[in-house]
Formats: sequence, structure tokens, C-alpha cells
Amino acid sequence: MRVINLRKIMRRRVITLAIIGVLILGVTTWSLRAIQNRLTVENHSGQPITLLMIGVYGSSSSFMFENIPDGGKASRSFSVDQDGGFYVHGFLADGTSISGGDFGYVTNGLFGEHAQFVVKQGGGLYFSQGKD
Repeated sequence: MRVINLRKIMRRRVITLAIIGVLILGVTTWSLRAIQNRLTVENHSGQPITLLMIGVYGSSSSFMFENIPDGGKASRSFSVDQDGGFYVHGFLADGTSISGGDFGYVTNGLFGEHAQFVVKQGGGLYFSQGKD
């Protein structure tokens, strides 16, 4: 006659449930990261960017980037609380102004969007936007 070891059975069930919980948490975290909006700045200006502010017209969303070296890149996730386009203000290390407005378009409830600004020599800007 076999003796049922309840302790062993319960331990296996608890371990199985813990593994399932960790897997669910991992998949949920991965899914949420996949739908986040991302804003990226790349510096190809030939000098460091000392300060760059990027905002969304008509929204309280604004993002500050500091000390991005030449050839460097910085990224932030962002959410949108109102419809509008991006505007940019900032400075290169030599004091050259980086400025522009009405880039792209974002709308409340937007997910998985990637907006990218490339700062070129003389403070020029290249902008692209699309889904990740």
C-alpha cells in the first residue's frame, strides 16, 4: 500500500503556481513595454548637445535631454494626454540654437509609437515617426 505524502504534493503545487505566476508577470511586462511610446534623440551635430527640450503642443508632456555627446543617443518613453505635434528647443555646446516646431502628430491613447529626432550639423533637425 502506498502512502500519500501530502507535504510533497503541496510543495509541488506551490512551486508550479509560483512558476506560472512568474511567467505571467514576465509576459505582461514584456507586452506593456512593447506598446509604450518611445522618443529618441540622436546627435550627429559634430559637438555635444547641452540641452534639448521636446514637447507636445497643447499638452503637459515635455521631455528634457542633457549632455548628449556627438554620436550619442538618448531615449525616453512617453505618454500623450492631448492631440498635437512635437516642438523642439535646445542648444549645442557652442551655443548654436536647435529649434523647430510642428513635427509629426500624436493623439491621446496612442500606443507603440516611435518618434525620432536626429540633430545634424548647425542644429538642423531630421524627424521620423512610426510604429515599433
